[in-house]
Amino acid sequence: GFSRSTEPHRVGLFRRRAKESDAFLWRDADVLLGGCSNPAPALRLSRSRVDHLGYHSGPVDPMNLRSIERGWRLAWMHIIARMLPGERTATLPDVRLTPLKVLFLRFERIGDMIMATSVIRAIATSSPLITLDVVSAPNTRPVLENNPYVRKVFTLDRGTWKSYRALARDLAAEHYDVIVDGRLNNPPIFTSTPLLMWRAGAPYRVGVGGGNNDLVYNVRAKAYDRSTHYIRGSRALTAPFGLDASAIDWRPEIFLTEDERERADAVWQRAAER
Repeated sequence: GFSRSTEPHRVGLFRRRAKESDAFLWRDADVLLGGCSNPAPALRLSRSRVDHLGYHSGPVDPMNLRSIERGWRLAWMHIIARMLPGERTATLPDVRLTPLKVLFLRFERIGDMIMATSVIRAIATSSPLITLDVVSAPNTRPVLENNPYVRKVFTLDRGTWKSYRALARDLAAEHYDVIVDGRLNNPPIFTSTPLLMWRAGAPYRVGVGGGNNDLVYNVRAKAYDRSTHYIRGSRALTAPFGLDASAIDWRPEIFLTEDERERADAVWQRAAER
């Protein structure tokens, strides 16, 4: 517990944190709604939904703040899941016969994006009827420069609300058929990706299954086994596209310009002469 001298301060801090959590969730909705004039009924009923789940404002027990925050976010995740389009469980149409506009999400670290290039290539080449776009982080966008398998790259700066809102608006205008979440190890509760999926409006959402992931993805790949290499685990994301993982080259790939190659060769040459 807390000492007598620090307890009032801690209680006040926890109360402020709880209020901030409440404000964050509703501001999150405002950012992703982007001024939508007709929000889904699930959103209009969201506060009563949260109260029904037992996560309501009121006296805050400082020892339970973390559970309150988790409860709020879990309730929010349930609300978003109810707004997502499409069936709760689905199968992709035959990619050989159906034109599909695909969005691939991977907006974390640069190494993650490099590893994802093999999955991007596999999905993009699974059918000539597929076009593929990517959402990246600002620092990982250069990994996809000159990539012939990617039509368009959007960036998301997770540190600014303006970036979220702009991206939500751009995705809504694209009318995607399929969204693939390239992240395999989502935390138990996550909301930003589902909100982006909702704004994009794609009826098919591909991601690894299991736990709360099943609330978000309706085309569920095999759950990720954390004891396996990330690239090997990512192969499951291509199965819904009818691909045979054993027949695919899974080496990551970046596409350098001739100028970049020449500069790299010069660096190696200078190193060899030392």
